[in-house]
Amino acid sequence: MSAEAVVAAPRDARLHDRARWFRSGDDWCVAHWHGAKAPVRPRVAILCPSIGPERMRGERAFRILGDRLATLGVSTLRFDYPATGNSTGDVIGTGEADPNLVERWCGSIAEVATHATQLVPGAEIVLVGRRLGALLVLEASRALAGRVKRCVLWDPPASGRSFVRELRLREAARFDHRYAEELAREHPGIALQWEGHRFDRWTVQAIERLNFGEMSPSAATVDVVSNDPARAVMSLARRAGSEVRVIGHRVADAAFDWSAYDGVALPEDSLDAITRCVMDGAPEAIEDDALRADPHVLSEIRHGSECAIVEELVRFGPTDALFGVSTARASARTPVTAMLILPTGIESSSGYGDMWARFARRAAEQGVAALRMEWRGNGESLPHPDGPENVSYAARRTEDVAAGVAWLRARFTSASIVVVGLCSGGYYAVHAAAEGAGADRVIAINPQLYWHEGLPPTLDLDDLAPAVEMQLAEGLERAVSDGRKWRRLLRGHYHWRDVLRATRGAAARRGWLPSPGAKDERGLLGGRLPRIDLDQVFPGPARTHLVYSDDDFGLPHLQAHGHAAYSALMARPYMRLHRLEACDHNCSRESMRARLESLLLEILAES
Repeated sequence: MSAEAVVAAPRDARLHDRARWFRSGDDWCVAHWHGAKAPVRPRVAILCPSIGPERMRGERAFRILGDRLATLGVSTLRFDYPATGNSTGDVIGTGEADPNLVERWCGSIAEVATHATQLVPGAEIVLVGRRLGALLVLEASRALAGRVKRCVLWDPPASGRSFVRELRLREAARFDHRYAEELAREHPGIALQWEGHRFDRWTVQAIERLNFGEMSPSAATVDVVSNDPARAVMSLARRAGSEVRVIGHRVADAAFDWSAYDGVALPEDSLDAITRCVMDGAPEAIEDDALRADPHVLSEIRHGSECAIVEELVRFGPTDALFGVSTARASARTPVTAMLILPTGIESSSGYGDMWARFARRAAEQGVAALRMEWRGNGESLPHPDGPENVSYAARRTEDVAAGVAWLRARFTSASIVVVGLCSGGYYAVHAAAEGAGADRVIAINPQLYWHEGLPPTLDLDDLAPAVEMQLAEGLERAVSDGRKWRRLLRGHYHWRDVLRATRGAAARRGWLPSPGAKDERGLLGGRLPRIDLDQVFPGPARTHLVYSDDDFGLPHLQAHGHAAYSALMARPYMRLHRLEACDHNCSRESMRARLESLLLEILAES
């Protein structure tokens, strides 16, 4: 079969033996193996991701690429670097003498290549690196001298320094003036934060030292796949000399479309070019039994201080369609509390900024077990036969929650089950409890309970009008005793429309005015915000903890249902409200994450 004849690979191949742990230095890394379909070629592709949100957004494309290459006879291994995704390891080092993350990442590429050649003895190695992963591939290839046949560099940055500069700009662009103080705050040991991810000074410096003009690839051929590969090709060719063949492949799409968070679109032009590069010059097919069976797939590990934490890669639910990672204290396999952690949007089980992998291990130290899962159609979980893929909201998600609760009940028979979720995860935690998923408690963090089918992915202030009024009203009430705010008001520094909306919202909060949209026959509170049936969404008896950041519109949406309705809801004995001050929607900065984690541990400790 030619490389051009790429076919859709069956997703049911992603089953038990696919996910595994492998050791890299002091770290354990999660890897996913795509074993070649007959005819088997003695060549293995190692897919090396970027870091941060680029790693998360690139997972689906790499997974599909792995399936396609396996269909063409080339086995593929993709993985999480140490201290990223679900892999273990500390992001922040303890000193300059410790190996920085770049060294550990490059070491893991060498280790995963060794693991792959144990599965396909004598196979040629092709390293495929995406964005920062491209620079890591060049660096790691030097430790694999004579073993790497080809390096494929997908949309590589000009240098590590320019990559870090781009990360800083993207992080600053996410916040408005209210978070200027947070962006300027220094955290001990942290030199760079990016959408929940954090890196120490030595790692940032090591990334900045990566430079095309100073890197000599150790491979027979280097391919550069990007919109404009000419500059990278010239730099590499000048450094590599005549011993290495450097080829540029111009493509129409980019490694990432930052304007689209979810959806089924793929960078097909790039994937086709990479497939051709991997298949170019591939050895002839060998006997099918040359693909060595792997009877020792490692699905469970122990790590941490005195190996006190046990983690297992599991499949569960109908036909084992769901994938997750179980974390518990090794000495407490029957904990008092076990939590099901739901993913946010299209995030993997490690969570936004890898927050859930980090928190699950911290909670395990306190005796709380966890299962962090991936929605059907996202990550390693199989879609329903007629279901969508790579979407933030979808039908039947509450069934996934029920399956996760059932797995925890079977594994930890006497534990109290708590379902935890952020954003869309919180939305489905609340709705699954309402549908009888069997949880004892729910912790919903910034759930967007106003979401409904057909709602646009982004909403403006007019769409959120009633919630905006409630939020402005709260600000007005806080400002009443602040002399500086009065001076700003008298000097005309506030827009009269905002003052009017804040006053109207404050009156509605106290029941002096009817709630917005009380007579709207379309069931809207105003703008695009729906009036929801609070009795149906919060029927009890499961104790429900609603956790809201102070700039999130979720709580103002509930308050916009009117003073009487909101007060009656929060007066129910099973309802709890918690506020997170100075936090954004995803609690994406280190100080915000610390406040959230402390609150969660406090709630989990309740009887």
